[in-house]
Amino acid sequence: MTEQQPHPGDEALTDLALGQVDERLRDGLTHHLGGCETCRSRYAEIADAVEHVLVAAPRVEPPAGFSQLVLVATGLAGSVQTLRPARVRRHRGPSRRTALLVAAALVVGIGVGVAGSAVVGRGTTAQHVAVGTPLRTAAGDTVGSVHRSWSDGGQVLVVSVSGGRAGERYSCWLVLADGSRRLAGTWALDASGGGSWVVPWPPTGQVTSVEMVSDTGVRWATAQV
Repeated sequence: MTEQQPHPGDEALTDLALGQVDERLRDGLTHHLGGCETCRSRYAEIADAVEHVLVAAPRVEPPAGFSQLVLVATGLAGSVQTLRPARVRRHRGPSRRTALLVAAALVVGIGVGVAGSAVVGRGTTAQHVAVGTPLRTAAGDTVGSVHRSWSDGGQVLVVSVSGGRAGERYSCWLVLADGSRRLAGTWALDASGGGSWVVPWPPTGQVTSVEMVSDTGVRWATAQV
């Protein structure tokens, strides 16, 4: 690419990271990245977020409406065909499309609001995204965060860990206002000691905190929701 040609935006770089570009566009983007350190650095951030989430994809699917929230926030709502759904089939884990949408959500910062909350508008509706709370160990060390978010399909919790040990397994428990506990999933941290998961809000009850518990039953970290 020449100096006169514009730098690709985050939308194009996200599409490239998600593998949602044709061969001609892919060749053009990779050629540009080869000679542009700024765009190459930004693409590395986006690609890392995509890989990070795909490796640690949750065993639950986000609720209805989450996909549209991500598409609006990433600016892809007007070209939703670029994220074609995979063939429907029965499986235990989430679809690859779900994992890609979660990755895109993290890239654009869904779950991180400004001055308390952010509003993403779509027609006559709006989605509010609340600021997250830190996930802390008993010693007070911050090892991640939990973000409480809303979409037109309901509430979700985005659980992110960045300060653990590679390969360590933790069960994520939702503690409700009545004292009961619900298991959201059991996950292994990736090679960097982190991971990110989207957990649907339970159909009944009010979540007051999130706990990450090791396989030995020790509570490793807690976040107040």
